Amino acid sequence: MSNSPRISVCIPAYDMSGNGAAYLQPALESLASQQFDDFEVIVSDQSDTSDIEDMCAAYQYRLPLKHVTYREGPRQGSANCNN
Repeated sequence: MSNSPRISVCIPAYDMSGNGAAYLQPALESLASQQFDDFEVIVSDQSDTSDIEDMCAAYQYRLPLKHVTYREGPRQGSANCNN
């Protein structure tokens, strides 16, 4: 039997002129309130600020969450989704 979660929820994120964390927070709150718990959350972050990372840190105790910084590739939505 595998210890891997059944579902991976992948969220591409960026700072959105300072609004990225505010948009991410309701998504993380919704995931944290789910009764189904066999999932992981992966946030791929292209932000130049720490706002997204800080929001992820605030939810570490409530979600199986992994924050991935992705600044090496092109700064575009499709590249961040592919990451």
